[in-house]
Amino acid sequence: MKPCLLLLALAACSSAPETPTVMELRAPAWVGNAGAGWDAQSDMLVYRVTGHAQLGDEVRVAQAQASKAATTALRAFCTEAVARLQNAYAQRSAELFTPDALAALSGDKDSVGRIVDAGMVGARNIGEWSDDESYFVWLELDAGAGLLPAYEADLGQRLAAHSRELTASDLAALRTELATFIAQRLRR
Repeated sequence: MKPCLLLLALAACSSAPETPTVMELRAPAWVGNAGAGWDAQSDMLVYRVTGHAQLGDEVRVAQAQASKAATTALRAFCTEAVARLQNAYAQRSAELFTPDALAALSGDKDSVGRIVDAGMVGARNIGEWSDDESYFVWLELDAGAGLLPAYEADLGQRLAAHSRELTASDLAALRTELATFIAQRLRR
């Protein structure tokens, strides 16, 4: 072996190893925008959230915390969506009921909790990703398959006490209200 090559080989072996660096790390779009890829036509009643947690020594702990954060955000959305639906129905029906009857049709905290619980059943994990600092979980809820039917069923039971029922027009208006709310939230 030539002396120059031997010296270069020895120098490479004796030098301190370089600290590994990441040249480029690209997160999926949903990490910064839970609505990434959402389409107002095909996903009109689908809502998505991203939860994140600091990545510590235990990846599973960070994963569980990120999942819990996403679930909490999804529950908050559902609670707000129910309030929007209640308000939309009250405005549509203000001429049909007294203010007290309208208030009773909105239900109480327990009924809202039951509606939200029923709506959350359809939540599903659609993505996970982590970098050196955080863990991210992406959840999706088809509110048209769970939340809206749960709200309509609850309201339908309350209307029956007044010898009334939801009309096709009411159902269409509630669906439109929910779609509008989802679009507003995901386009922020």
